Amino acid sequence: MAIIVIDAGHGGDTKVGGSSPNNATAPEGTLEKELTLDIAKRVQRILSAMHDVRMTRQTDVNVGIAARAHVARDAAADVFLSIHFNGFSNPSVQGTETLVWPGTRPPEKSYVLANLVQKATVGATGYRDRGIKDERRLGVLNPQNHVAKTARCLVEISFITGPGKTNAESDERRLKDARYKDSIAETLAEAIEAYL
Repeated sequence: MAIIVIDAGHGGDTKVGGSSPNNATAPEGTLEKELTLDIAKRVQRILSAMHDVRMTRQTDVNVGIAARAHVARDAAADVFLSIHFNGFSNPSVQGTETLVWPGTRPPEKSYVLANLVQKATVGATGYRDRGIKDERRLGVLNPQNHVAKTARCLVEISFITGPGKTNAESDERRLKDARYKDSIAETLAEAIEAYL
């Protein structure tokens, strides 16, 4: 039985320990922090039957960046997955990307996890593959905040400010469908299982 930590990005109403309460807001008002918690709980439900799954938050609260990582560190977790949604001023931008700590390369465990998460998420969303990125020093992925055995990555599932699969829908509308959110959660769970 593996120990898995699922981090639902953002939360609450105020900035805490470098973590902003919400970054992306969709055109009709859906908040990134709500979607991240929703998807994280779905992933937790799927994986809990087979593994010890821990969450950095279960409600609409904000948790500092280091404190999020330390949930995994203190548990000596096998996997740490941070779930996010993107936003951009240009509403035509869409795609899926997964982030790793700068300099992370194959065959490092975090890169292997990120590659599986990226492929799975692109398969679920059907959006453009924006690849694995290692340009940002994100505190939740900082090796100093984790034990060496923990594979860690951050997935930006889609741009909630962007279009859906067809011109007639937005990504925000698509994310109102529970079946679609289940499919994203299922593929994230499958990616973690494939890594393990």
